[in-house]
Parts: sequence; structure tokens; C-alpha cells
Amino acid sequence: MPFNFTDYSGVRVVLGVSPKELSDSTLSEQIYSHKLALDLVAIDPLIEAKYVTAMGETTPEAIGFVHSFNIFTVQALALYCATSLPLFSPKSVTDGKSGFSRDSSAPYQVTIDKVEAEYDLYAHKLKGALSLYVGGGATSTPVLPMFGISSPLIDPVTGS
Repeated sequence: MPFNFTDYSGVRVVLGVSPKELSDSTLSEQIYSHKLALDLVAIDPLIEAKYVTAMGETTPEAIGFVHSFNIFTVQALALYCATSLPLFSPKSVTDGKSGFSRDSSAPYQVTIDKVEAEYDLYAHKLKGALSLYVGGGATSTPVLPMFGISSPLIDPVTGS
């Protein structure tokens, strides 16, 4: 599956890097398109066909689905590249007269954590938008309590 759903500049914006640091040739590696295809099929096996159909529609549900799909694909590609972020971002860049230096340690972890969280958020939003688009209504995931109230069968104080 080629990357016809997003442009590479969006991925760079999410990661905060330039075309020098993350080139089109890196982003066009086939492994990323395979990962994206697997993620999309896990959401819905026919999601690409539904996306193409929704592109020609003007209903609020179709527009919401298309926007959610576009944002998710950018976030997914950014996530795939985020693990390599410290490797492809140089510590210093100069053109002979001016330049800048970038710390090559822990600051990347903040970006990676943010990209992972946004990936999960937009995957959830895409599922909801897809559900609205196909007419199934919004699905909600029940929030399970971490702690609950329980009463022992025997009162430990009185023994009864």
C-alpha cells in the first residue's frame, strides 16, 4: 500500500524534525507502509475502501471519518519513526556560517511518549468516527474501576 493517505511533512511536524533530519526516502521505506496497512486492517478490514468512498461525501460523519483517518495515518507514521528519532536527528547542523546543536539524550523520550499517547488517542477517535460513518453509532469503551468496595464474609472484629 503506498502512502497516498498522508504527506510526509505532517510526520515531520509531529516529530519536530526537518527534511534534512528525516528524508522522504526514509519515510517511504516499505516497512512503514506494511505497518500502517496492518494497523488499518486491525481497525476494519475494509477501512481503505470506506475512506475512498467517504472522500466523495459531504455528510458530517464522512468528513469526520476522513479527518480522523488522515490524522491517524500521520500519527501512526510518526510512531513508527519515533523509536529511531535519536538516531536520525543529528546533534549539530551547520551550513558554514550558522548552525544549531541538539541534545541527543533524554529529550527525545518526551516526544516519543507524546507520540505514543496521541497514536492511541487518534486510533480511538478513528474507530468512533468510522462507527458513526457506517451508521453503527458511537461505541464507547466502558471504564472499569481500579478499586471497588468489597465486604468480607466474616467480620474480623467480632468474628461473626
